[in-house]
Amino acid sequence: MVPILRYFWATEYRHDLFVKSLDKQLYIFLWLQVPAVLFQFFMHGAGDKVGGTMGDGFSGVLSFCIYYVSFYLLTKRIDRNNIMRSLYKNWTLIFLLFPTFLNETKISFGLIIVYFVLLMPIDRKYIIRMTFLAPLVIILVAVGSFFYSSTVNESQGKLKLDSEFFEEYLDADIDQLEKGLEYLEKYENEEEFDIPRFTKLGLMPMVFSAHPGNNILGFGINIYSRGKYIEESDFNKEYDWLLRGTSPHIYSTYMQLGIIGSIWMMTFLISLFLIKPKKYPKRDLSSQLFFFIAIIILLLYSDLWINNNFCYIMLTFIMLSWKKVVCHPTRPL
Repeated sequence: MVPILRYFWATEYRHDLFVKSLDKQLYIFLWLQVPAVLFQFFMHGAGDKVGGTMGDGFSGVLSFCIYYVSFYLLTKRIDRNNIMRSLYKNWTLIFLLFPTFLNETKISFGLIIVYFVLLMPIDRKYIIRMTFLAPLVIILVAVGSFFYSSTVNESQGKLKLDSEFFEEYLDADIDQLEKGLEYLEKYENEEEFDIPRFTKLGLMPMVFSAHPGNNILGFGINIYSRGKYIEESDFNKEYDWLLRGTSPHIYSTYMQLGIIGSIWMMTFLISLFLIKPKKYPKRDLSSQLFFFIAIIILLLYSDLWINNNFCYIMLTFIMLSWKKVVCHPTRPL
């Protein structure tokens, strides 16, 4: 995605043509999610199946993309000296956030706060603006919480493993833990178990201890393969139970690529803040802070970087955070 975007940024003509077309398509994208999400929600209830136009399993991707797109479009239309009037005039962009509260993505409650906090310029009047804006944010979070609590079925038919289970196996080796999980799945629950994200991070040292020598390069990029396109790896066969469900980005990167790959990935992400398009060297601080916060969240939340739809929105978002330096003509004496 990065080389393609940099091609459009190489000349002003390409850039302006691309952005003009993109803005229209992104606005249409937001509206398309409304009927798609409502249909999926009434058919399947809140959950992974509510992925909007992206489909089943894209609920997390959709929530991030909706917030990025709405934030990007609103920052282009808003008068930061008159925030409340601008929000009133562009109320549709705020209304179009509501599908994110119908797909069981808890991260939406954090994103909506970041969304409004970074919407305003950070200057001397920032606290005053936040004082006026805070009631709106509280109302939106409360409405979202109501929709979430009244529509989401927490059980989802899966065995949610609690802390007591893992405390019991804390001093055990990885084989004993696997046997304990297999017992629970076979005798106490008809559905598959779901290992929490932070538990996966805690289990990483146990896996690497059982397989010394893999810390540097990891276990390979095919450990998530189920044999559809690439032959299933021996690691996948042994640790299928540990690779199920959502994985934090730092977890999946380190497991696949080890220390070397993790350093490479972080270097790439940092470079996005440092490599300026030649004709657009001015940094949009609010947009880049939004991007940075998203990176930090994803390290512990989910490995959405493996999804092309997400990367298209995310990387376009960071490239659009570089602006042209506007030279104002000096006034005549």
